[in-house]
Amino acid sequence: METDESGTHKKKTKGDKQDNISAAIDVLRKYAESDRGTDAPPTAEEEAIVLKKWAEENNMLIPIEQLIGPQFETVPCTLTYYREIVKALPRPTPVQIDNFVKYVSEAHSWYKHLPLLPPGETFQFFIDPFSGFNRVIQPGGQVIHKKRTENDEFKFHYTWMTTADYRSRFGHLTYATSGVGTMIFMPSTSGVTEYVDTPAFSTNHGEYRIPIEVAQIGSVELTGIIHSRATQKWVWDRLIKCPSEYHRGWPKETGGDVTRRKIFDLLAEGEESADQRKRFNRELEELLLPERKRLHQLMTDTIYRMIVLIYDEE
Repeated sequence: METDESGTHKKKTKGDKQDNISAAIDVLRKYAESDRGTDAPPTAEEEAIVLKKWAEENNMLIPIEQLIGPQFETVPCTLTYYREIVKALPRPTPVQIDNFVKYVSEAHSWYKHLPLLPPGETFQFFIDPFSGFNRVIQPGGQVIHKKRTENDEFKFHYTWMTTADYRSRFGHLTYATSGVGTMIFMPSTSGVTEYVDTPAFSTNHGEYRIPIEVAQIGSVELTGIIHSRATQKWVWDRLIKCPSEYHRGWPKETGGDVTRRKIFDLLAEGEESADQRKRFNRELEELLLPERKRLHQLMTDTIYRMIVLIYDEE
């Protein structure tokens, strides 16, 4: 093992940064495809355990505990203090809110990570002074934020965009989920860039949990229907194999039991030929579209309520 000038052992990364992130993603993919006794996708907690083991076995530079720990080392924040910080930021425009709802809906493979039938998972919307920045955890746990630019070496995800582009499209809007979606930690010699959506925000003075008032009014339960690829038959075939979800009902606002019955009747018909697949996808999309629109409107209404709470103080 290498030593520094003082003779202290140094941990070293295996390969370069691209190798690290590619290997981490490959580890999670193989785990998801392994015989785990369930068809459900791995939880965030399972993925964290797998990544920890992988990092230890490969003598990674930063222990995985240090990667996932700082996101919980936040302190409470009052609504008054949060308002003082956020009111210095531009209020999101209607166009930015609409863009953000569309972005969140496709930001991850929600048709795999979220239940298709309610109740779904909780999403929290809030304002973050460092929205669109990379969050980098340095050795020792210090957190810094770096702008994303076109010169960045790694564009880690299909949703990657520069900070300038993010701010133009979405302002300071951001969101957090209840442990679903993809967790990515990219080690480097200067620290670890963390890509995890958490209900916290940063200032130059520290990291804070969003106020309870914002968490309550800015929360909404969403299902995998928000994603446009929820129309794939294999997604619903997986649901049928999961009794705890299969017996759930369909929202009354978009047809209730009638819509649910139509969906499962369609699934029972199969899609053996190319023409049958096209018809299946078209008819399933027609059945799901009203619910997707309803969920998108719920997201929009929730974001507006959150903004009013923060910016329109009496």
